[in-house]
Amino acid sequence: MTAIEFAMQKAGVALPSITKRIWTWVKDHPDATALEVATAVGYDQAQTLLGQMHGRKMLTRKQDVNRKGKAVYRYRAMHPTYEEALAYSVPLHKAKRTTHQPPPGVLKMVPGPIVAAPPKSSVDKIIDMIYDLKLSEVAELKRRLNKLVDEV
Repeated sequence: MTAIEFAMQKAGVALPSITKRIWTWVKDHPDATALEVATAVGYDQAQTLLGQMHGRKMLTRKQDVNRKGKAVYRYRAMHPTYEEALAYSVPLHKAKRTTHQPPPGVLKMVPGPIVAAPPKSSVDKIIDMIYDLKLSEVAELKRRLNKLVDEV
């Protein structure tokens, strides 16, 4: 809790919601990145809320590249007041689960009987065992194999 929040709470003044605080900060600081907003507002999940506000048409965003070459979004408020932004916002749509249908001409997979896998060769079994070894055991195995090869 920041000093201002503590003072407001002590004075009995209701704190604005985190969404309103983020929206107001973005309105006052156009082209802010999610990291800048999170740092200024003191809320780690600011990026999630910015994405939701963008989805609700309360903010616009454009993709940019920062000094390190990383892609970032820069946000701007779409409406002059928070109340208008709420009035014109659209509800977030949750993705509907749909069953995947294969494209036309592609055969649909039909479940069938489970068939046992063919037995592994002895080489495959040894390779599987090698993958389970610790690094020190692999080094010892290499040393012994080299010794066998030198004897032959």
